[in-house]
Amino acid sequence: MVIHPPTLFFGFAATIVPFAFAFAGLWTKRYKEWTILALPWALVGVLVLGTGIIMGGYWAYESLTFGGYWAWDPVENASLMPWLLLITATHLLLINKVTGKYPVLTIVITMFSFFMVLYATFLTRSGVLGNSSVHSFTDLGLSFQLIILLFSFMYLSFAISFQTFKKRILFFVLGFGLLLIVGFLDIGSVTFINILGTILFISSIILFIYNLFKIYPISNEVDKVYSREFWMLIGSLVLLLSGLLIITQTSIPVFNKLFETSRASRGEEYYNAWLMPFAVAIVLLTAIGQFLKYKDTDKKKFWDTIVTVLLIAIIISVGAVFLFDMWILKYLPLLILSIYTLVANLHYLRTVLKGKIKIAGASIAHAGFGLMMIGVLISSVNKKVISENTTGTGYFSETTQDGKEDLTAKENNRENVLLAKNRPVAIAKNTIQATFMGARNEGINRYFDVLYKTYEKGKLKDSFILSPNSQNNPKMGFVANPDTKHYLTKDIFTHITYESGLENKEENKFDNFKTDTVSIGEGFITQDGTRQLILQKVNPIYVSKNIDTLHLMADIVINVAGDTFMAHPEFVTENGRIRIKESLINAAGMLVILDQLLPDKTEAGGMKFIITTGVRKPQMDYIILKAIEFPYINLLWGGTVIMIFGFVLSIIQRFKESKIRSKHITNSND
Repeated sequence: MVIHPPTLFFGFAATIVPFAFAFAGLWTKRYKEWTILALPWALVGVLVLGTGIIMGGYWAYESLTFGGYWAWDPVENASLMPWLLLITATHLLLINKVTGKYPVLTIVITMFSFFMVLYATFLTRSGVLGNSSVHSFTDLGLSFQLIILLFSFMYLSFAISFQTFKKRILFFVLGFGLLLIVGFLDIGSVTFINILGTILFISSIILFIYNLFKIYPISNEVDKVYSREFWMLIGSLVLLLSGLLIITQTSIPVFNKLFETSRASRGEEYYNAWLMPFAVAIVLLTAIGQFLKYKDTDKKKFWDTIVTVLLIAIIISVGAVFLFDMWILKYLPLLILSIYTLVANLHYLRTVLKGKIKIAGASIAHAGFGLMMIGVLISSVNKKVISENTTGTGYFSETTQDGKEDLTAKENNRENVLLAKNRPVAIAKNTIQATFMGARNEGINRYFDVLYKTYEKGKLKDSFILSPNSQNNPKMGFVANPDTKHYLTKDIFTHITYESGLENKEENKFDNFKTDTVSIGEGFITQDGTRQLILQKVNPIYVSKNIDTLHLMADIVINVAGDTFMAHPEFVTENGRIRIKESLINAAGMLVILDQLLPDKTEAGGMKFIITTGVRKPQMDYIILKAIEFPYINLLWGGTVIMIFGFVLSIIQRFKESKIRSKHITNSND
């Protein structure tokens, strides 16, 4: 958490360098030279911003309780959007540097990657995401300043696409001024004003692109299908479209505010479903792209290489399906192509680059991306909750205050187990035993030590202690922090959902009272169905000769979530007066009363007993815990490290090239 925010900030700030080169290229009318200087800085932005995003994912995984590393939260998306545009710009800059193609798209995406940083700043600091993000960013009163900042940079950039200084000044004053005037109009209809402002803004973008095409006329040269630049362009467009989808969904709160609508933001399932085809396309293009050459490629040699690598990848994929238990059909294409990406780039590194690491930055980064995608897929698809509650006991009310079904509470009841202090509980289909050892306070945190024992074929395999902690924060309520056991092939992740220290002892009164009439040996349940009882026997403690005094004590077995307790309520009659001594079992949250005796008419000499029960939360030291197993998640983290290393190598290589080309440009100008 300490290093993640400044790293992101550095990544955001780095986007201004390629933007500045593009701006300067248009301002000074040196329309081609800027790409050479901008490329390594674009890679710096991609590296640092990507590293910051990965740090955020790792921090979320280690420190938050949602059980993952990416939740498509709007603030997360706000950091991802500039990165996607910047990595698109990087590929376009590389194409332009080598072939001189797609200059308009290169300038537009390079500039908009920086604009997206300003827009992301507006999203996170204006408070517009307050109701749609778990991040606690509130309105700092900077909304107007942030909007002015964004549109100032945009309209300055649009203005310099004009050829003369007068036109630049005129456009900026009129375009930006008109947008401001429309923004301040007050004619009764907010929606109409915002639609008018949107039309003016979109018109400005269209005029900007039109001016760029006047500077860079459309080439009549058609890209060949077997050229590297053609498929790099396709890959860039795929990245761009995926970014636009994320931007559109993330901006729904903005659209709602602009046009007075109330459309709800989409969740994880929407993003995962819609971005799956984009992920498949990207890993495929990452696999085959480097085997293509600029301008044109030998088709036979290309297909021989591609097919050979594909066969190797398919063989490895078959083994991976068995090893990783990946039998879900809809995920198989992504798994196979991710393995294909890894194998193809390693093959390219060995056969084409001859193992020269210094010039293999792109191949190493792409291979790392493939490994990362394998890790994402396996750890997400095969993630499983091992704290499955099979007792039938519910710890959370499954009904909302307005009487509706609470699906979140139902899920929590299925995926959380109650651990009473020093009582071992079998989880993960009896392969893991969890025991709550006790709680301790350290500063503002309260730590809960949980002893885990893992078994394989009935034999103890490993034991370890995890210590998730919590804070009872006066502003934010109960805040839990997880703890994780890291293995080479899996992680066991756990956090506290509730703990007995949070109970309000005064409010924890008995309720759900129920009266049952039972015979000895007969079972019955409580009103809420969470406890099962059996009247085992009734023992006479004292009986007078004339039976005017009778003292009985019942033995009642209570089963709660697999634990057994004994209740001993007493019934006394003395001189016609009845005295009752209830049995209170705090650890079971049970009150048991032996109310009355009745003769059993169906059995000679038999008796029936009227028993009243009440329930409340157990008053004992306990925790309610959730545990998740993430298989092979180290593939994800390992892939990110390799990808970052590849970016570092690419940056070093591109800065060396930029230095040489800069000297050449300087000498030419002299």
